[in-house]
Amino acid sequence: MHLYPRLTNLISNPWLVLFISGISFGLSQLHQALWWGVPVGFVLFILGIWRLTDWIHVIWGGLLVGTLKSMGGFGWIWHAYPLVWLDINSATLQIILIGLYWLTTSLFMGLGIVLPALSIYYLYSRKWLSIIIFPAVWLIGEVLGSFVVSMWLLGPGSYLNIYIGHGYAGLPLAQFDWLLPFMAFGGLYGLTYVAALFGVLLVLVVMKNRVAYGVLSTLLVLIIAVHIFFPVQEIETTGAKIITVDTTFTATSQKTDSGRALKQQEVTTAIIAAASFNPDIILLPEDSRFSRQYAWPDEARKQLQVLIPAFEGLVVDTARIDTGEGAVLRAFYHDMSAYRTYITDKQFLVPQGEYVTYPFNFLLKILGQDEIIAISNQNQNYVPGPVSDYQNFPVEFPPLIFCFESSSILGVQRAVNQQNSPLVLHPISHSWFNRPSILEYQLGAMLKIQAVWSDVTIVTASNMTNGQLYLPSGEVDKGRVLTEGEYWSLVEYEI
Repeated sequence: MHLYPRLTNLISNPWLVLFISGISFGLSQLHQALWWGVPVGFVLFILGIWRLTDWIHVIWGGLLVGTLKSMGGFGWIWHAYPLVWLDINSATLQIILIGLYWLTTSLFMGLGIVLPALSIYYLYSRKWLSIIIFPAVWLIGEVLGSFVVSMWLLGPGSYLNIYIGHGYAGLPLAQFDWLLPFMAFGGLYGLTYVAALFGVLLVLVVMKNRVAYGVLSTLLVLIIAVHIFFPVQEIETTGAKIITVDTTFTATSQKTDSGRALKQQEVTTAIIAAASFNPDIILLPEDSRFSRQYAWPDEARKQLQVLIPAFEGLVVDTARIDTGEGAVLRAFYHDMSAYRTYITDKQFLVPQGEYVTYPFNFLLKILGQDEIIAISNQNQNYVPGPVSDYQNFPVEFPPLIFCFESSSILGVQRAVNQQNSPLVLHPISHSWFNRPSILEYQLGAMLKIQAVWSDVTIVTASNMTNGQLYLPSGEVDKGRVLTEGEYWSLVEYEI
């Protein structure tokens, strides 16, 4: 008895097959050990779609799998509970709001999978053609999902885009270095295409399709050959030294004057300590706000000259700057050797502490939560800043991607296109979340992929999480801790 009939008869209900497929995809987004959910998800997805009887059912089947897959991709949203920064006293209301946001976001992101579901359904009678068409259509469906969910997440300062990469099928495969050539060629898009290709090949191999045998064998031989004859090259070090300041300031601590004063004091102490090691760059976590203490950027730099007079490197700080049209997240490059300061502003905003989407603002009004709306409008009123590029920056200065810009598939590419450099700086803060292990797993995979794809080194300085260095070879370096204070630690990286 062939394996395929036994496999297809094992579960006679196609809806159960598709449900397990979506669950498998979703699980793969939660932890690197669950990567196997990707091939299992593809096999069950294709077999389940092929057992449906009409295209209407196929649309619903694709939406089911896409939504469940995206629920894993956006599972980190639950790390925001409890919403201490919104002053919502009702735990029930918090859970309802987070749950609605999670489910609706997943639904809109999952809509894109309807497209590959329809394609594979109509390719049932021409299975060999599915090897060519299905992986490309799956990738198009993922990109379409990114566009549709950006419509749902629209709010003040946001715009339609195809950047959001959470939930993509290729993301869990970033841990496998034998797939580095695909990362280098196409980034997350390349990994997602390969994931779909292997998925359809596995199904056809089980069905004894000779074409699939040939394609799969050829693909495996090519991968082995690439690793034998084109091994990953050792990264040549430049000798440049970066010290990041990793901090531990919670969102709750920054709601009081005393908490903000303590942060200013500790960040200043950390800068002085970092300068004593004479690095080329001192990088602070996102929204460290050293520069915000002063009316003008030049005043902040002059104060640094008093605090660290012998230091001649670069101090990179970020801070929320309140304007008449909303808050701007601004990066300050304090060049201590040339006595100049350069600024650039965040452009890609996310509805996780930076703005409230139009649909949820409407929902809060219906629920009579005017007080929450007022607090949100005060604390989550970011807009893209007026300084959108690196005009007048020295050519050797590295570009910067702000926190959550690593969620953008094209975040690093866009930064490097603006300021061509082998190094990208990435300040982070996870103070809005509570031990976000899922988010850290996904963003870590995204940063590794982008470092390989863009052929750059990415260094992170973090608040309420751990900073790391991502190399274009796919390696991840945790750095060397130099010294620690009660609220900060200094980590050294050599590039």
